[in-house]
Amino acid sequence: DGCFLDASHTYEAVCADLQAWARRVRHDGLLAGHDGDMEAVARALDAQAWSVDRCPGSIWRRR
Repeated sequence: DGCFLDASHTYEAVCADLQAWARRVRHDGLLAGHDGDMEAVARALDAQAWSVDRCPGSIWRRR
């Protein structure tokens, strides 16, 4: 399974999306998104308990 996030880009909204979808997507599934270079998105990604790969084109994905 998988989920690609590209919704609201406020810190609070991104944290809520990440927490909600991290529970729904299996650990071996794809959880990824766009705009990882935006300050609020980057802070929200850094606040998670799991590691994130940052990819070209401001794409990110959970490891």
